[in-house]
Amino acid sequence: MEVGAALAAYRATGAVRAQVSALADGPQAGGWWETTNMPPSHELAVRLVERDARSVVEFSTTEIPLVAQVSSYTRALWWNRPVDTHAALTRAACRREVLLEPTQPQRTLILDEAVLRRPVGGPTAMAQQLRHLLALVHGRPITVRVIPFKEGGYRSPGNCAVYRITDKPTVVHLWSGTASGLLDDPSHTEDIEKSVDDLLSIAATPAESAGLLARFAADHERTAGLYP
Repeated sequence: MEVGAALAAYRATGAVRAQVSALADGPQAGGWWETTNMPPSHELAVRLVERDARSVVEFSTTEIPLVAQVSSYTRALWWNRPVDTHAALTRAACRREVLLEPTQPQRTLILDEAVLRRPVGGPTAMAQQLRHLLALVHGRPITVRVIPFKEGGYRSPGNCAVYRITDKPTVVHLWSGTASGLLDDPSHTEDIEKSVDDLLSIAATPAESAGLLARFAADHERTAGLYP
């Protein structure tokens, strides 16, 4: 979808149109920052960037990436903010829609073993989440790479997604609980790309990672008493 058509489809206006169009046209020296977790303007920009990307590599420090979350997992993450739960579930549902697109980039999710072992929502819900991840790996252009405990410590780049686009600068999305930033200036994105490559160098292979997902899911199921 062309940027203009997408902006119309998402009913973007004014400043949002200007920022998204600028991101599509070329590098912005200072990036584009917002002081909220994931403003609608950045959600739109991410959807547009994904349409052009040939690959996406995402690292989330403490939770399963939004695009791969099941509803019970999302709800459990927001246990202490019930007023925001509906908005979080809506965002997760919108992110999952990208997995229905007819053409998709090759997507790699880098996950620390701790993220997979923590029983978010309880062991039954966590087992369901990991089984969902396994189904995605087997049915879509998605690869999960697990960083096992045995690798020891490493330097984390923080929550980030690297979008590599043919004939255009790489776009990096950074986010936290209080801010979201989109960068496409190589002087800013190259260090993050290197950090992500370092994570991939210590992560288990795709086949090994799938085995770990299955093992951790079984561990959660055993804890829940689903089988001996």
